[in-house]
Amino acid sequence: MLGKILTRRAMYDLVWSKPMTKVAEDLQISDVALRKICDRHRVPTPSRGYWAKKAAGKPVVQTHFFETSDSAVDRIEIHSVVAHLPRQVQDILHRERGRRQWQTKHPVIDAPAAVEQPLAEVHHAVAATARALRKGKPNKTGVVEAVGEGHCGISAGTLSVERVVSVLDGLVRQLEARGLQLRPLGSKIGVTDAPDSVFLMVKERVDMEKHVPTPQELAEEERRERRRERDIRSGRWEYGAYDRPYPEYDPVRTGELSIQIENEYLGGLRRTWGDGKIQRLENLTEGVASGVVLYLAGIRARREERQRSERRWARQMQVRALAAARAEREVKRQEFVREQVRLASELAGLAACRIDHDRIGAATDLDRLDRLQRAQIEGSGQARLAGIGVTASGHGRDTNPVGRGREPAYRADDCSVLPVDHGENLPMPSLCLWPRSRSVAAWCRSPPRRGRSTS
Repeated sequence: MLGKILTRRAMYDLVWSKPMTKVAEDLQISDVALRKICDRHRVPTPSRGYWAKKAAGKPVVQTHFFETSDSAVDRIEIHSVVAHLPRQVQDILHRERGRRQWQTKHPVIDAPAAVEQPLAEVHHAVAATARALRKGKPNKTGVVEAVGEGHCGISAGTLSVERVVSVLDGLVRQLEARGLQLRPLGSKIGVTDAPDSVFLMVKERVDMEKHVPTPQELAEEERRERRRERDIRSGRWEYGAYDRPYPEYDPVRTGELSIQIENEYLGGLRRTWGDGKIQRLENLTEGVASGVVLYLAGIRARREERQRSERRWARQMQVRALAAARAEREVKRQEFVREQVRLASELAGLAACRIDHDRIGAATDLDRLDRLQRAQIEGSGQARLAGIGVTASGHGRDTNPVGRGREPAYRADDCSVLPVDHGENLPMPSLCLWPRSRSVAAWCRSPPRRGRSTS
């Protein structure tokens, strides 16, 4: 349930109708979280042993409910972490809860640190670890180890060896019942549901206590102090020779065992199990196996989600690449269209020029005409005009008067320079002086040819 809202009265009726562990399971939160919520909102809860006494028929007392005027306290909003888990993980969680019937916790008061009756038949998967722990020689702190090929990588005090063996045997059998195999990896325990794996570590809590020096250590400390003072007086110093001969703290094995999933973290799933005030790790092997199954399902769901995300990302990159290629093709297409439009416009202009050329005359050379007009303006005298092949045409005359030594009918200043068609035999056409008094349209209708007089 995500964001379930209750009133104080509804929560009160709920926690007094059944054990809080059941209520917490229905709300998909832990019993510790439920108790904290009730304390925060001042909801009375049953005391320890209330339901056991009631089941035994003993008289019990129920705390009365009291109202409050604080609206913030009266409104209880519960956010379940489990609701954020993937759907397949939630399904496995419900299946494991249905498989594991609620069991009454067995309180252990003043339990002995060692197991008096060693486990006779140990599962073959952890048999090598059990032999190494049972036959191993403890070090100076009383610790035996089972580390290396075929072992589970466990360090434990001599008084906790049989408990560790019992935990490992119960765990491997619970995992087998769920179709999983426990594999000793030398420094840790592996459980695989291909291609996903989790790694477990069994640890014993170690406390650090102040070291109590022995008389021998105190004597050695005094001897080193005297040596240090003697060396100071003589101006000598020897590094490390004056250190304290005993440690400040000693590690003490408490006998409290825990097992933890080391390599992965998934929010909302339990990853650590250990000894408590009334519980022992040996009694939690079924819960540990269920937690391992849930963790493997969560890892698988996260891996599949990551693969889906990678596929979506690859698809997005492909779409972006296709869009970029399409944009590039569009740019090239637009450039091609603009070039085609430019060529079409140029062709249209050329076609219009051809029409004008056919109308005016095939021999029109505008560049040469402009050049000769500049020569006419800048030049002076008939010799310059004769030097560039100009023919002076007049009324009823078709000869060059300059070339024949006669005066021209018109002066050059009174004429315009126009081309004369000689056909295709001459490399350079001649030009004629056309009187400005005559119409240019007449020249366009019948331009003068060489050897033919103007009219």
